[in-house]
Amino acid sequence: MNPNDYAIPELLALAPALSLLGILLKKAPGVDDAGIPIILGLAGSIAAVLYAVSLPVEYTRSEWITAIVSAAAQGALAAGASVYGHQIWKQAGKGCD
Repeated sequence: MNPNDYAIPELLALAPALSLLGILLKKAPGVDDAGIPIILGLAGSIAAVLYAVSLPVEYTRSEWITAIVSAAAQGALAAGASVYGHQIWKQAGKGCD
């Protein structure tokens, strides 16, 4: 079982990029903290889909659908990893009381 059969390795770079976007959104006026994970999820999914459809691969119709859904899921997972990593960082800074 090859992990590259299930994930696009280049999309691993999305998690740190989305972390930086989250930091910028946190500092932006008028952006609610509760909305940041949703924005990151959408941005990650859109970026991943754009990357997947830009690859020079000949797809059938069903393969296109699979590629788009898979990329959107990977983008959402990258956003989840970004938010999860941020929460671990915040909690580690608090210490155990």
